[in-house]
Amino acid sequence: MNLPTKITLSRILLIPVIVLFCCLNSVMPYYYIPMTILFVLAVMTDFVDGKMARRTGQVTALGKFLDPIADKMLTVAGIMIVMEIGAFSLPYYALITVTIILSREFIIGVFRQIAATKGIVIGADKLGKYKTASTFFGLTWLMLTPCASSNIVLSKVFWIIGIAFFSLATLLTVISGINYIVKNKQVLFDND
Repeated sequence: MNLPTKITLSRILLIPVIVLFCCLNSVMPYYYIPMTILFVLAVMTDFVDGKMARRTGQVTALGKFLDPIADKMLTVAGIMIVMEIGAFSLPYYALITVTIILSREFIIGVFRQIAATKGIVIGADKLGKYKTASTFFGLTWLMLTPCASSNIVLSKVFWIIGIAFFSLATLLTVISGINYIVKNKQVLFDND
């Protein structure tokens, strides 16, 4: 197993630790600080592993398999944590945005599987990368909102930034999902 793949695997292994800190919220007053730091560390591995693999010529089938799984797992864990701590405090906001984001992930995942059976590889594009970055950025700020007990103004600023980026992520989710399908519409047609 090469270094980029180990970095990807570390992202997966950090997820239960991040979730554990969230679960410690009743016994650890500042649980959100190590939780958010570990989340940011995990997010940074997403930007390092692929770049390193391509730059050093260490792209592997295992890395290509694990990287999108690690991204989805981290996204779902981040969303669940933010929901658990009550950071999505707008009426129906979580229901609408999370449904859109998770639905797109399932649709594109199946779309890529169908493409693979036809010998077509669909890689990530710029819109998808912007979507992922804005999702992680929004979740990071929303994870910091529990600091309200010590500073309500700061918590509100974190919440506004987080909601703005998560809303942008939701919009980019729709646009990038449509873009994937339109650019690769041949996947949907039989080869007869």
